[in-house]
Amino acid sequence: MFDFITYATPFAERQVIQLKLFLKINQNLSVFWYQILIYLLLSVLPAFVYMIPCYNIFLEDRGNEERELFLDLFLKGKGYLFCILAICFFVSAILSQIRNNQVNLRKFPKELFFLLAYGLFCIISYLFSDYKELGIKGAAEQNETILVLVGYCMTAYSFFILLQKHDLTTTICRALGVGCVLLIVVSLFQLFSHDLLQYSWVQALIIPPHFRENASQIVLQSDVNTYNRVYATLYNPNYFGVYGSLIFPILFYSFFHEKQKYFQVLFGVSIPLLFLLLLASGSKTFLFVFLLQICLSCFFLFLWAKKYLFPTISIVVILGVIFFIYNAFFGNLFKNELKSSFQATSKKARLEDIQIQKDIILIKYGNHTLQLSFHIKESGGTIRVSDQNGQELNHQINDKGQYCLQESELSHLYFYAGKLEEKYIC
Repeated sequence: MFDFITYATPFAERQVIQLKLFLKINQNLSVFWYQILIYLLLSVLPAFVYMIPCYNIFLEDRGNEERELFLDLFLKGKGYLFCILAICFFVSAILSQIRNNQVNLRKFPKELFFLLAYGLFCIISYLFSDYKELGIKGAAEQNETILVLVGYCMTAYSFFILLQKHDLTTTICRALGVGCVLLIVVSLFQLFSHDLLQYSWVQALIIPPHFRENASQIVLQSDVNTYNRVYATLYNPNYFGVYGSLIFPILFYSFFHEKQKYFQVLFGVSIPLLFLLLLASGSKTFLFVFLLQICLSCFFLFLWAKKYLFPTISIVVILGVIFFIYNAFFGNLFKNELKSSFQATSKKARLEDIQIQKDIILIKYGNHTLQLSFHIKESGGTIRVSDQNGQELNHQINDKGQYCLQESELSHLYFYAGKLEEKYIC
């Protein structure tokens, strides 16, 4: 009996050691998997660009089967990738709870009831919508579908669960830093009028082969001249400004708390560069939010963390110098824009009335009464604009076939009559 116990005890100890080693390896693999997902979500997703067709749906006529094709580079692909990552996060969080025997609906965290309510309201709104196709597929420039909205809830729930079990704060900050660097690289090319997305070797990666033949005709940003303003890979300069407003406090926090020197250097370099590029984006939203963030940060640091107050003020002074140099270089651009934002201006509308009569259209514009008549043929149309006495006004036809008045007060009025998309218009 004594011999058996002597033999069995080391065996049991070995089993316990092996079990502990297995659990530790399993936990390390889980943490590694979570880190990969975090880097994909916070580093890769903002920089992700891929062309996907998007059909615009005409809501005015639900019986209309016509669809206008848009080639979306920035929003739809991000939406698809985000949904995949949201599902991966959610499944990982649920499996983590199952392994720890913590799946209990009766103990659902109270903090997440508002999140659950938000998700339920989104689903109910979709179910009662008349345009369910829009809710799933989205439309041009409107790709925040019901899947994306539910994905927000899944991701927030997953982070709540995983951060309770693992210390992933450092990973989150570093992932945001890496993502910030990727956007900075793209934005620096845009700042010097060389959008990376216009290069053929980049388009070979982000445009499917069957669309690549017409790549030279693709408009990367329909309402912004990309040679003047920075938008990174976020489609719109204002989106870039909002992104900067969200990430700037985290960059400051990471700079002061990062222990690895090369990551600290990364954050230190990213702060002034990102600030310069956000100025180049022309986003006034960022400026307002940034000034508010600085005031609140200095106030709270003065009360509770005075050792960080001086370094913070030093960084703010450096950013202030960058702002004034940039502003002076572009002729007080931001000063003029901010001044115009705070000045309430009221202008009387010069266009007072339009009356459609049998043969003519009467237009009351300021002190002028215009008589517009037109005739449309298969090959085009003719227009005649005269004053209230019937005298035709001086005009010219521009290179777009538009009828332009030459009188100074009316020089910005343009008229056109002809055929557009199989319809005759004026």
